[in-house]
Amino acid sequence: MQSSRQPHILSLMEELGVDKYKQYTDGIKFMQIADKKIKTYSSNIPSMSLFALIDLQLFINRVERMRKVVPLDNPSKAKKALELDSMTVETFKRQHLTSNAAREAINAAVRVMFGMECCEMSVLYFLHYANSAGGLTALIEASEGAGQEFKIKGGAQPLSEKLADKIGRENVWLNEPVVQVNQEDRSKVVITTASGKTVSAKRVIMSVPPNFVVKIDFCPSLPLDKRSLLQRQPMGHLIKFIATYSNKFWRENGQSGEVVCSYGDPVLAHDSGPLCLVYDATSPNGNPALVGFLGKSREWSKRSSEERKKAVLDHLMQFFGEMAGTPIDYVEKDWGEEPYNGGCPVSVMVPGAITYFHESLRKPFDRIHWAGTETASIAVGYLSGAVQSGIRACVEVVSHLQPSLVKDTDRTKITPCGFQHQSAAESNFFKSVVINMLIGLTLAMIVYFIYN
Repeated sequence: MQSSRQPHILSLMEELGVDKYKQYTDGIKFMQIADKKIKTYSSNIPSMSLFALIDLQLFINRVERMRKVVPLDNPSKAKKALELDSMTVETFKRQHLTSNAAREAINAAVRVMFGMECCEMSVLYFLHYANSAGGLTALIEASEGAGQEFKIKGGAQPLSEKLADKIGRENVWLNEPVVQVNQEDRSKVVITTASGKTVSAKRVIMSVPPNFVVKIDFCPSLPLDKRSLLQRQPMGHLIKFIATYSNKFWRENGQSGEVVCSYGDPVLAHDSGPLCLVYDATSPNGNPALVGFLGKSREWSKRSSEERKKAVLDHLMQFFGEMAGTPIDYVEKDWGEEPYNGGCPVSVMVPGAITYFHESLRKPFDRIHWAGTETASIAVGYLSGAVQSGIRACVEVVSHLQPSLVKDTDRTKITPCGFQHQSAAESNFFKSVVINMLIGLTLAMIVYFIYN
């Protein structure tokens, strides 16, 4: 989380008394991309050749310029929207990146951010997603001012628990999936669950993942544009693991616990290790752990859990030594097996989805209002985006039921403003690269004059 970029979740946490703590990033970091060689670095600048760094920074600069002119509330109004929405991120990446190392760095970032490959999503969606977070670097960095700077103490579940207590546990029905939404009687909406329970309401807010909305029977049917958009929002796929250890050996060795990997065939899993991203996951009370995500996770999901565990631990040992191979506990989560979301971390939009169908994303369907992080305009895909979308949907409903209760301050809470400028993390990254470029050029000139 990031205080300046995710205000809605931070505000909710403060209201509920849930604390955060800083992501540990001190020490040596590892990178294994393109040539499969393990390289180390300790700053925010990845360990690449000078050419690859320049290549990557120019790409980031281009994304920054382009994302800033994509409207947060409606990306379909962006300049050259149709052209950008007709292109995949893979095509865009190949047009503007020359080095394999820079391309692999983007592959790794996309896999973790979306649970997708670059060829599976629209460039316009990618730019809007980055803009909603305040920049590409803000999405992928864990340093101060970046998107992964903080974590929630105890995980995200305490938020759900405290919210359930606040509204009353008796009002929360678990294991009651909705199978039908009927609003043929124009004065109300009737919800029916799989067990046959029904609820009647004047208005309904739906925050179901897009890939599961299509499984619900709507009477009357959803508008064609809404159905078309839902069919063009596939869910990403990630496998997450947490390895718990008896001691923080990586910190003792001066390592941050951070690993970035991307190499081999972009789809097949057999020609590369499973790791894509690893972070220190030591709990606030000091329990040592590493958390990570598997790259090319759809392929790895076809293997047995035992095969995946062995492959993960073997890969970890390449970076941290033999101690990484003997955790006291190891758990994994294949989010594709979850019955009520079917994937992780977010539903993306394929080419054409925004320019043709985006208008239906948040547009109410009679008495049905849409929420969920995919419908946010700030921090799309994050918890903060989910909270913002909930506030926006709530304002919509109250505006119909009791308009006098809606204040201007309620509307400003959901206004997508102030997220267009460059973040501190991006600015610092750019300055660091420029400084290193100058140092490299200076050294090259010195060597040239010495030997000539």
